[in-house]
Amino acid sequence: MFERINRKTAAIAATALAGTGLLGVVATADASARTAQVTNLRVAGHTGYDRAVIDYKGKKPTVRISIVNSLYSCGKGDKLSIPGDKIAKIDLTPAQAHNQRGQDVYVGPGQLSTKSFSLLSIKGVRMACDFEGHVTFGIGIKNNVNKINFGFLSDPKRIYIDFKR
Repeated sequence: MFERINRKTAAIAATALAGTGLLGVVATADASARTAQVTNLRVAGHTGYDRAVIDYKGKKPTVRISIVNSLYSCGKGDKLSIPGDKIAKIDLTPAQAHNQRGQDVYVGPGQLSTKSFSLLSIKGVRMACDFEGHVTFGIGIKNNVNKINFGFLSDPKRIYIDFKR
């Protein structure tokens, strides 16, 4: 993790590295300014679709959505159980669900265990990863989903993902 450091510390570090032949990079800006900080996820049913909304602060992340048969935790590689016929894997990068002190800021469902839902398309949610600039969720969905759309909304910043039936 990058931390804010002063110019004197940066000069000392650069001088120390110069004699070793190593090239070093000294960060002077707070990493959270360049990273989305994921704080919540919620789901709701609507006529014709179910929607997941992911709240974040900071920079807009890149969103990658794929349909997978299984989802694994990024730390241990454990297979995660999520109800539904298939899993929508939602990967956000650069993103984190913790602050610069390593404390969790994500307060939504599925952080430590799978949260089940009784919606027509969305059946469960699980956070699979908060590591090395990736926050990944698995959303268990029914086979009745025939289209997935997503986009960004502001004030507050959030990502919506629609699972259309």
